[in-house]
Amino acid sequence: MKSLIPIFTLSILLHFSVTASAQSAASIPVNQDTTVIKIPGTAVSSPQSIGLWLKNNTPNHYEAVKALYYWIGHNIAYDVVLMNSKKGYKDTVDAAVRTLAARKGICQGYCSLFYEVCRHADIPTHLISGYVYIFGQLELNGGHNWIGIKLNNKWAIIDPTWGTGTVNGKGRFDFAFNWDNFLISPEKAIYTHVPFDPVYQFLPDPIKPAELDNHTGAEALKRQAMNFEDSLQTFMRQNLVQWYSGRLQRLENFGIINPLQREEAKYLKSMIPYAIYVTDSVNGTTRKYYELSDRYNKLIEHYNTYIDFENNGMKPAKSDKAIIEWLNNMCKEVKEIHTALNNLHFLSSFMEEDRIGFVRSVKPTVDDLENTRKNTLAFLAQRK
Repeated sequence: MKSLIPIFTLSILLHFSVTASAQSAASIPVNQDTTVIKIPGTAVSSPQSIGLWLKNNTPNHYEAVKALYYWIGHNIAYDVVLMNSKKGYKDTVDAAVRTLAARKGICQGYCSLFYEVCRHADIPTHLISGYVYIFGQLELNGGHNWIGIKLNNKWAIIDPTWGTGTVNGKGRFDFAFNWDNFLISPEKAIYTHVPFDPVYQFLPDPIKPAELDNHTGAEALKRQAMNFEDSLQTFMRQNLVQWYSGRLQRLENFGIINPLQREEAKYLKSMIPYAIYVTDSVNGTTRKYYELSDRYNKLIEHYNTYIDFENNGMKPAKSDKAIIEWLNNMCKEVKEIHTALNNLHFLSSFMEEDRIGFVRSVKPTVDDLENTRKNTLAFLAQRK
């Protein structure tokens, strides 16, 4: 199984099983304009170079993705060995670069290459993970990936893996390019490509997995419609914790009925602690916390120096003004640290517990410094 994870400006991570859904002869015929702009060999040294070439040499996004689909379909073979191995890709960039360099890959590689090229061509796309039906039968050997895209105000999916060819009965890949898996309408695609997250059905009335299994998709019309485009826009503003948690909740709400979904749910749950850590880091919470810790440690050093100064009979001698300024600065600093710590909040329960403990340890220092300042002011006034 494969899951693709948007993490802001970081590379998308890939989660996958050791098996993957290979190309299938099952396809949905569509009427396509098959005239295509050919990408030259000089432009295919990297996903970036392909993307920039498409951006500068095609009149619109439709012609660009059509040219890309055609090029991949004639140049990227399905990697049967990788499909059967336990090795995989680190993230989308790694998958795209390796697939292009080797001229072969599995579905994550095909889709990552497609996605990365489109990213460099400034063409918005969505990397989608889910499972498939082949000849009406649920394929349980592994999950699958495909691309979602909006062109000319219409949503569609593109499956560059299935558009390339097939793995024959002897376990060998045969190129057999087709246009059947280019720009499939959501209404047709849902019967072969089922995303784990129902938002990526691109349907106002998404169908539940059980309804697909039972051929009762009309039940979806009885539920409140989903504004999936608003949801997609919301995803762009979410942090990783919200993204993982929301995806898990939608997966569970729509019903988990097969092993691939269960594995996906398990994976999403396992990634939430990681998402919490990353989100705290991206938000700057972790950095601010450690900065406050450093400030507090330095403050304690200064305070200890002052205590030594006081215990030594206020020697070496300082003017009253210098002593008062010294204490005022420390009091101001400790109050600022305490306030900043109170305003800081971690998503991580472990770090939040640590922060609360830190706040509690700083408060006595606030009080102690203030008392020291008052007593010293009184002493200085009396000795005058």
